[in-house]
Amino acid sequence: MALYMQKNPQLFTGKRVVELGAGGSGLLAVLGVRIGVKAWIATDWGSDTVLERLSENIARNGVDSTAKAAPYRWGDHALTNILASNSAIEAHDGFSTTIPHLLNLLVAADVIYPSMSSIQICDLLTSFKVLHKSPETNINEFYCSYIHRDYSGETLKRVLNAVLEVEGLMVDVVDFEDDEAKRQGGSIFRFWFGSELDTRQKMVQVVGERVMPSIWEKKEQIAEEWSFPFQYERI
Repeated sequence: MALYMQKNPQLFTGKRVVELGAGGSGLLAVLGVRIGVKAWIATDWGSDTVLERLSENIARNGVDSTAKAAPYRWGDHALTNILASNSAIEAHDGFSTTIPHLLNLLVAADVIYPSMSSIQICDLLTSFKVLHKSPETNINEFYCSYIHRDYSGETLKRVLNAVLEVEGLMVDVVDFEDDEAKRQGGSIFRFWFGSELDTRQKMVQVVGERVMPSIWEKKEQIAEEWSFPFQYERI
């Protein structure tokens, strides 16, 4: 994701960004501020130590007036911490908090692992839906980097099948020619909302082939192993 941001700064300059699964480094937050974002809310969940380290690294790099760390659990509808962080950045900039500048982009870097459960994948995608539908944000796109750690393609299949479980969710692979990204086996997914189910099913087939050729050859096995029913209350 850092490589993609460096090569495509125009997609991020002037944006107010939410990052999911930031971890403790704050790398993307620092890079985002340096290429001109207006706000960067780096979120993580489950460890106070990670959030403390994230806040500390943001401050040490001198970008804490534009970037903030905030706790957020994937899939939660409560956006209080994220919105409060955005307001804090606006207050520092001297903007009136009565008419907030809305957050308008979602990113995540290297958050998809073979060990992830179906519910965790659904939580990740649901986070985008929550942020997209909230009247207090204007987030219509989600960029997520993906590293191939599972060369059987099973993790990728699970992600793409999960896309179909979130109503209206679309996905594509961003054209990104970079030698380092190719060496790591990386791709950038772009998610957005819209279109009919039939179109989305074809889309998922195409994306799977682009990311990992021949991924759909064993269709019977895929149907048996990866067609899992979702009954997820928060969607």
